[in-house]
Amino acid sequence: MLLVAADKAHSVALVQALIAQGAPRDQLLLIGGRSKPQSIPDKVRYETSVCLTAEEWRDGQWMPNICVAPIACCEGYSLTWMTTMITGVYPSNQAKRTQMEGRINRANCERLHRTYITAMAGLTEVMYQYQRDARNLESALKNLSKL
Repeated sequence: MLLVAADKAHSVALVQALIAQGAPRDQLLLIGGRSKPQSIPDKVRYETSVCLTAEEWRDGQWMPNICVAPIACCEGYSLTWMTTMITGVYPSNQAKRTQMEGRINRANCERLHRTYITAMAGLTEVMYQYQRDARNLESALKNLSKL
């Protein structure tokens, strides 16, 4: 599962909350950014970039159950082994949101089922409506380019 955070501090807070709820530390991976946050709990892995695909799984590479990444760090890695993305409604542009969804949805992905969950409440629902409108515009422009 890919858990999208608002920023680096939020990603560390999410990791700490997961641990508090009983998530095994050795099954958590924090991704993104050039510098490692100083407050990462022990035994939680940190990578600036990672490739978690079916090929790496077949080769016996370690695969975490949960990856946590800030939305700003949405480029330069592949998580096609993950099939679920959970995100909040964060201030970001449509390109960042599309890039983040692309981490688990690649053309060469062998796992075809994907689930996207967006958590929102209160005022974030209004912001989500604007984000959805931006996505619709992006889709319309893509369709025009195919003509």
